[in-house]
Amino acid sequence: MRRINTRELDKEITAQPPKVTSQLLKRIYLYLKPYQLQVGLSILVILFASLLGVLPSMLTGRIIDEGFIGGNFNKLVTLIAASFFVLILTGLVGLLQSYLGSWLSQNIGKDMRNHMYGHLQKLSQGFFSSGKQGEIITRMTSDISGVQSFVTGTLTQTIANLATLTTSMIAMF
Repeated sequence: MRRINTRELDKEITAQPPKVTSQLLKRIYLYLKPYQLQVGLSILVILFASLLGVLPSMLTGRIIDEGFIGGNFNKLVTLIAASFFVLILTGLVGLLQSYLGSWLSQNIGKDMRNHMYGHLQKLSQGFFSSGKQGEIITRMTSDISGVQSFVTGTLTQTIANLATLTTSMIAMF
């Protein structure tokens, strides 16, 4: 029986991350489809977070213009209190955004693992004996992990960046 060097196998698998293609995106969409409500909620939370991200700079401008330069102490206190409220609300919305992203990622990963397990159960014994030991399970776990990181990281950050860019442009005009 041949002994496998796990370091070489890890290097081989991590050196070739899955490429993002239209076919891969379609397959990911099929896994996202049962969670349309949660995905929609997550997108709404991302949009709300990007809107909250613009408010501190707008409030700071008003604090300087109306509070300090205008000499209105009551307005200054109100705007500073609003800034603290926005800061706390931004943290809570960020927490909700992280929770939703993690929840979606974990459930999609679970669905993928269950689907993969069902598929592996149907394969012949010859399929398992022809390849390297552990290669199938390592490939499966790294691919699923890649999809999970895509859902929680890449996809979420892309939507957040587009929303922040849009709200910043609107706020500037």
